[in-house]
Amino acid sequence: MEKRRARWIDYSDMLEALKAPGCPLCNRIKELSWKFLDNLYYERVLDGGTRVGLIKAKGFCNWHAWMSTEIRHSDSGIAIIYKQLLDIEIEKLSKWTRTRGPSDQKFKSKN
Repeated sequence: MEKRRARWIDYSDMLEALKAPGCPLCNRIKELSWKFLDNLYYERVLDGGTRVGLIKAKGFCNWHAWMSTEIRHSDSGIAIIYKQLLDIEIEKLSKWTRTRGPSDQKFKSKN
C-alpha cells in the first residue's frame, strides 16, 4: 500500500499565495513561520516536548531567530528558550575545560 505524502500547502492555499506579489512558496513559508513562532511564544514556550525539540535543534536558524524578535510579546519566550540553550552549552564547556585541566599552557600569557 502506498503512503500518501502529507501536504504542507493545499490547493486553496496555493491559489491564495499566487495572488500576492513575489514567490508564492516563499510567501507561504514566511506566513507559516510567523504563525508557528507566534503560537510558540504565546502558548508553547513552556511545553516540555517543544523545549526538548528546540534543545535538540540548538534553537532556530538565523532567519527564524531574527524573525522571533519581530513577534509581538516574544521577549520573555526568547529569553526562556535561549537561557536554557546557553546553560546547556556553558555546562558542556565547563566539563570540557575541567577535563583539559590546568596543564594546558598554550593559551596562558607570558608575563
